[in-house]
Amino acid sequence: MEIKRVSSPEEFELAFDIRLKVFVEEQHVPLSEELDDYDKEALHILVLTDGLPVGCGRVYLRDDTAKLGRIAVLKEYRGSGAGFRLCEELISAAIEMGAKTLILDAQTQAVGFYKKLGFKEEGEIFLDAGIDHIRMRREI
Repeated sequence: MEIKRVSSPEEFELAFDIRLKVFVEEQHVPLSEELDDYDKEALHILVLTDGLPVGCGRVYLRDDTAKLGRIAVLKEYRGSGAGFRLCEELISAAIEMGAKTLILDAQTQAVGFYKKLGFKEEGEIFLDAGIDHIRMRREI
């Protein structure tokens, strides 16, 4: 398994293809909601298995808070450790950026996964693209 920080438009396209498969095709998120302005400024991470892109995520900084998001792993690679390795790299990148706090908006079925990474739930469940989410936080 290889973790790669995206450094070219071609690598971004590989990451975006994963997001299309997971969020748009599998979870029926409208395409218009998947690409946003944060994509331009965020650091994107790819996970590759045997040279194939299988997971992606992004992180960007606001003051001393890093927002992790668009975390996706192809269905056939879930449970392989790809998501955990991806999140470890996103967290490392956030710390390098100077973050003191990490936040993410987790789909409710993924709360247990993020708790294993040290995140805690805060606030109420809310809908994003028709899917239940909850804000989670981790202090560095």
